[in-house]
Amino acid sequence: PGGSDKVGAVATGPSDPGPGAAVPAVDKTVPAAKTEPAAATTAPAANDLAKPEAAKQELATSEAAKREAANQELAQKQAAKQELATSNAAKKEAAKQELAQKQAAKAELAKAEASKKEAAKQELAQKQAAKAELARADAAKKAELARTAKKPEPTRVATTKPEPAKTITPAVPTLTPAEVVITPVKTEPAKVAAMVPPPVVAPTALPPPTIEPQIAHLSGASVEGVASQSRKALSKCEGAEELHGDITVRFEINAAGRVIKSQVASTVKNPKVSGCILRVIQGWQFPKPPATGAEGTYSMSYQ
Repeated sequence: PGGSDKVGAVATGPSDPGPGAAVPAVDKTVPAAKTEPAAATTAPAANDLAKPEAAKQELATSEAAKREAANQELAQKQAAKQELATSNAAKKEAAKQELAQKQAAKAELAKAEASKKEAAKQELAQKQAAKAELARADAAKKAELARTAKKPEPTRVATTKPEPAKTITPAVPTLTPAEVVITPVKTEPAKVAAMVPPPVVAPTALPPPTIEPQIAHLSGASVEGVASQSRKALSKCEGAEELHGDITVRFEINAAGRVIKSQVASTVKNPKVSGCILRVIQGWQFPKPPATGAEGTYSMSYQ
């Protein structure tokens, strides 16, 4: 409306013109733009421009959501990795503590075994000392019985008083001097000596029997009590070498309790060990014995 939409007028008739007929002119005038439809066409153009912006915004939002999801997934993976590392560290710490507990239990067991061995060693030493003490006491009793049985009894000489000789006076007939003939008698010296009675021997007094003084014996407990004070020195003599055999020291103390005599018997191959133990025992100090002295025995056994 308000303008012509005619582009050109075409002549119509009942039939087409011939080849020499003139062609009617075509109206090439451009119609004027319509004002009202232009306003209607601007709204679709604005919508068309808004659609890419919305799509771009939606795409940006989607990308941001994807990045957020990726960040969350990465954070979850890192958290899981950290939790796994913490769990592994806790397991390692638990294994370390368990190993330390096992080692402590093993050390405690070894200590208990060493204590048992030391106690058994001391008990064996006490038994051997008691056995040696009993053997020494039996030997002393046997020696005393042997000395008592061998004491010589005093020789008793029977003394008899000789009876006085009886004088026999024969009846001599009375002879006259002419009838008396004196014949000399020959006597041999041996027969004369046989006729003389032997002299009487006076009994001689025998000296009184000598009584040897009895020496006291130290008990195993008293020896062990003094030995316990020298345990470090005795252990130092043993050293770190593994020993096998027995060491027995017999000693004698005076009235002051000091060792004055000592003798060692050893089956241990290393003579330095027995010599060191002997020197330690020579320095022992015992309580004063009730008698003038005493003797004792100390034994050590290595299995």
